[in-house]
Amino acid sequence: MVFWGAKYTLSSDLKLWNIKMLRFFAIFLVLLLPISASLASNTDSAELSMLAHEAKDGDPAAALLYGLAWLEGRYGLKADASKAVVWLRKSAEGGNHYAQQVLGKLYAEGRGVNADPAAAVRWWRTAADAGNSEAEYLLGKAYRKEPVLNVMPKPL
Repeated sequence: MVFWGAKYTLSSDLKLWNIKMLRFFAIFLVLLLPISASLASNTDSAELSMLAHEAKDGDPAAALLYGLAWLEGRYGLKADASKAVVWLRKSAEGGNHYAQQVLGKLYAEGRGVNADPAAAVRWWRTAADAGNSEAEYLLGKAYRKEPVLNVMPKPL
């Protein structure tokens, strides 16, 4: 191929370009990954403190995220189901149907609280009434497993 009077071979130019790009990315990864990892941990701690602040101010969505962080050990927290239950309950009482469904699951499994199938059913019923399809499914499974629970539970 002739381009402006110079002769180029496409394959040799591509190989040279590929080698230069590989070197660039290798240097980029070696130099910048430790920096980005430290920035990520700073971002995680900042995000966690913002979530905690909003949850303590009564925001149900923030309480849900804060509770899930405790439940799953996110943002460097050590997983603690009993602390998760506190925040998920605040979110559930604030009307968050996903928190209601998760809280029902925790009651059913006895994680962070004493196992209480009736409380699980009450939380799942509340979430199902709000349109949470997972709660509807779990509610149906609970009724099938233990028909004695298939009574209208007391409202929360």
